[in-house]
Amino acid sequence: MDCRVSAGHHMDVYASSIDDILEDEEHYADQLKEYLFYAEALRYASSIDDILEDEEHYADQLKEYLFYAEALRAVCRKHELMQYDLEMAAQDLASKKQQCEELATGGELFSIWVCGIIITNLK
Repeated sequence: MDCRVSAGHHMDVYASSIDDILEDEEHYADQLKEYLFYAEALRYASSIDDILEDEEHYADQLKEYLFYAEALRAVCRKHELMQYDLEMAAQDLASKKQQCEELATGGELFSIWVCGIIITNLK
């Protein structure tokens, strides 16, 4: 009977050891799941960093396009102003020519200033 008690006792020890090992395995499995969760979160975080870098690159390109558009707008505005000045000068010249023609056909003495020259009519 001594062997049976001893064998039974050994079986209880083995069973207890197996239970302890299973509990440890469950604990390690839970820790592993937690670590995997954090690893997955870190993987998503790194992909978010990649997306943010791409976004920053696109924002820089948009800023360049905006600066280019502003420079182009300034050139167009300067051209419009120069065109306006040219049209005003053409109107002024036409007005002066008309005054010259009126002076040439008129019978009185007139003096006008045209392009830095004084024109006098002596009819």
